[in-house]
Amino acid sequence: MTRMASVLVAAALLAAPAVLTAQSLGEVAAKEKERREKSTKPAKAYNENDLRSGGTVSNASDGGTPAAAASPGATPAAGEAAAEETEAQREAAQKAWQANRDRIQGEITRINTSINSLQARLNDNTVPMYGPGRQSVADNLERAKADLVRAQADLDANEAEGRKNGYR
Repeated sequence: MTRMASVLVAAALLAAPAVLTAQSLGEVAAKEKERREKSTKPAKAYNENDLRSGGTVSNASDGGTPAAAASPGATPAAGEAAAEETEAQREAAQKAWQANRDRIQGEITRINTSINSLQARLNDNTVPMYGPGRQSVADNLERAKADLVRAQADLDANEAEGRKNGYR
C-alpha cells in the first residue's frame, strides 16, 4: 500500500509542473495575441494636404505639442521637399516590391523546369521501375511540387501587397 501511495505522489509531483507550465504558456499566448492586435493597427499617415490645411499635428516625442505651433516659420518649400521625399520613398518601395516579385517569378520558373525534368525522368521506361533511384526521383518531384505551392503562395501575397499599395 505504501508503495502505491509513493507512486501516486511521485506521479502527482511530475504532473504538477506540466499543469503549471500549460497555464503560464496560455497566459503568454494571450499576451502575445493582445500585443499583435495592438501593433497591427495602421498608423495615421499624413499627406501634404493635411499639413497645408493648418490642422494640428502632434508629435509623440515632444509631449503632444502641435507641429504647426512648434515651427511657425515653416516655408511651403519645406512641404514640397517632404512630398518629394515621400514620393521617392514610395518609388523605392515599389522598386523593392517589383524586385521581390521578379525574384519569386524566377523561382517559380526554376521550380517548374525542375518539375518537368523530374517528371520526364519518371516517365522514362528504359530504367527499372522499382529501383531506389526511381524512388529518389519521385521524392524529389514531390518536394519540388511542395516548393512550387509555397512559391505561388508567396507570389499571391506579393501581388496582394502590390494591390494594397497601388503598385503596378
